[in-house]
Amino acid sequence: MKSWEWDPTLYVGSAPYYLAGRLPYSPLLAQTLTDALGLDGSGRLLDVGTGPGIIPCELSPIFEEVVGIDADQDMVSEAEQESRRRGCTNARWRHLRAEQLPAGLGTFRLVTFAQSFHWMDREHVASAVRGMLEPARGSLALLSAWTVSGVETDQPLPHPSPPNEAITQLVDRYLGSIRRAGQGVLPEGTPSDEEEVLMQAGFARPRTLTAADDRVITRSVDDVIASVYAVSRSAPHLFGDQLDRFEGDLRALLSKASPDGLFSEQTAENKIRIFDTDRSCHVTDSLVAPSDRTVLRAQRIATTALESYNTKSPGLSARAPRAVRASPNAQRSVVCRFTASTPSSILSFAVSAAPLTEPPA
Repeated sequence: MKSWEWDPTLYVGSAPYYLAGRLPYSPLLAQTLTDALGLDGSGRLLDVGTGPGIIPCELSPIFEEVVGIDADQDMVSEAEQESRRRGCTNARWRHLRAEQLPAGLGTFRLVTFAQSFHWMDREHVASAVRGMLEPARGSLALLSAWTVSGVETDQPLPHPSPPNEAITQLVDRYLGSIRRAGQGVLPEGTPSDEEEVLMQAGFARPRTLTAADDRVITRSVDDVIASVYAVSRSAPHLFGDQLDRFEGDLRALLSKASPDGLFSEQTAENKIRIFDTDRSCHVTDSLVAPSDRTVLRAQRIATTALESYNTKSPGLSARAPRAVRASPNAQRSVVCRFTASTPSSILSFAVSAAPLTEPPA
């Protein structure tokens, strides 16, 4: 069997099981992103590798429009049904590989990858997405959440946890111990150096957010079976004509583990890495302020920028339109240089909480 490269069978047969099989994202996800990015209901979201549309539907209230793309047509069909069920009237969907971006989709306030970036030609996709972000305020987010199964907990649960180790052994008995994915294998798993790839594409070093989640979810036997079919390594197509036999063995295993047919799973916090572009925030003592024409715009963007970097400084101000230098007494309160591109120019300006001395005439 050949080493892995993407092919259209990666998730064949998984789409009908995905929504029931995967654990939900944190209910605080939308608020966490809103607080960090200053979202106000305007702008557009693009979710790449959207699956059945979970992320766009969750975030649709905080954007003017949400767009989801996926390489699997069945996933896109599920997303269309889910958006109708949930009343996501500002959502639209495209059957599209990430490598086909920008595909005339326009610009976006936020582009998300929810556990999907590792399946793609990451260098190509990172470069394409960077050019699709809104100037001065667009961001890319990588969302990591363990939604395949619950996490271990010392707290008592109302029902047994699914016998995940035994399920893995059963899958291995049918498919082998080397991880399958589409028509290939992944003996070493998927790549994990996303930060390096994105920074090489011109994104800034990420800031990491967490959306807490410690709920206990009750799941049925059918839910747990769906969770097995909702991952690439045990997608239904991989079992071929042994699928019915495998499912019979799986049901027997689950019935033995929980005679009443119910299981409990503990959810986990979601980690969000935000990658900004076309702007940076660093400590410096040599600053350039904007022209008079852009002072008010600079003040607004600067304030948002510092809040985004969790800098709490009173008296924020965009400085006069000439070079300034921080006084020696101001070094501990430092100043921040901030650069942002706009459709018409590049703004370079500074904000500070410390008194600044004017340079010699």
